[in-house]
Amino acid sequence: MMSKALWRYVRVAVSLSLLGYLVTILDWSLVSTLSVGVLGYLLVSVGIVLMSLFLMAVRWKLIVSHELGISVSYLLLYRYYLMGSFFSIFLPSSIGGDVVRVAYSNKRFSLGWKRAAGIVVSERLFGLSALAILFALGFFVNGPLLQSMGLPSYIAWLAAVAAVAVFFVAKHLAAKKIKIDYGNATMMLMLSGAGQMGDVIIVFLMAGYFQQSVTLLELVVVMPLVYVATMLPISLGGVGVREGVMVGLLAFIGVNTSIAILIALTLYLSKVMVGLLGAVCYYRSDKISIREVERERMAVS
Repeated sequence: MMSKALWRYVRVAVSLSLLGYLVTILDWSLVSTLSVGVLGYLLVSVGIVLMSLFLMAVRWKLIVSHELGISVSYLLLYRYYLMGSFFSIFLPSSIGGDVVRVAYSNKRFSLGWKRAAGIVVSERLFGLSALAILFALGFFVNGPLLQSMGLPSYIAWLAAVAAVAVFFVAKHLAAKKIKIDYGNATMMLMLSGAGQMGDVIIVFLMAGYFQQSVTLLELVVVMPLVYVATMLPISLGGVGVREGVMVGLLAFIGVNTSIAILIALTLYLSKVMVGLLGAVCYYRSDKISIREVERERMAVS
């Protein structure tokens, strides 16, 4: 069995290899034509990521407050989300920061590790449900995309049915760990969908900046696939995997490969900048060590 240290090196190698490949195929003459205006788009992207995280914090507050029976501060949970985004930069897969949120919420609210983990896992389940619905919506109203992929029209209906099924499965699994009714489940679903549209909007704006003909409906098919790929624990924070999958899918819908790479890197850079804000929050808080997080994560699992 591969040791943790060796597996960590493998993740680093995967991330660096994928990024290195993208750099080698990037048309650097395109980079030289970028104007200062791209910095404005980057700042807007950072703002969108921050807003998306706030919506996720509202979702978290909804379920934590319902579970505890008391009101919980939006800003406190938002700060924990920002800290989680910092740890997600270098922990395995894009969900590494969730473990940090489990640690902090348990420490702050004395939920117990399994209960705290149940809440965060439930968030993820409804997030996946929202992704499935967005994915189905993109297929359902985007006939030309189905045709270009060589898929029959009934795939859209199958995707819609699957999306609804994912929601009920998420509700069923969440109810095993926490108290949740269909009203709260629906609200969590809506907040998840709104938050996850952040990446779609960022890519859409950047595609517009580069004068690429891409629609929002195409991107609600592409970005859920990108998000799911980053959940695979084969890289650090999904780095390389996110960019590689995004470039491939954007190129499929007609985006120039080099431009797709720049869009993917812009999205990643915006998340890193938000992660740096999370680092500031972390170093100004009562710190939890990585070793402690890993130890408690193993205890929960």
